[in-house]
Amino acid sequence: MEFDQYLEYLGLSKAEFAREIGVTPDTVSRWRGNPPKLVMKFLECAYMSDEVRRAEDYFRAHPEELVFHYRTRVEGIVE
Repeated sequence: MEFDQYLEYLGLSKAEFAREIGVTPDTVSRWRGNPPKLVMKFLECAYMSDEVRRAEDYFRAHPEELVFHYRTRVEGIVE
């Protein structure tokens, strides 16, 4: 995923992201083409954390799906 895609997925503008990490919006604008690796790792972690939270929310609302997922993927049982 690219820098701008992470920001879009996380619902952050460049200015909001800059504020969150304590840099100026101009600094973030300069990163568009080649952000520091640490910044990309931070965004990747934020993305993954959000994906985990969404999965948790889904399976709390649909526990039967969690059982099905476990039985088919982990135990190899197909009903």
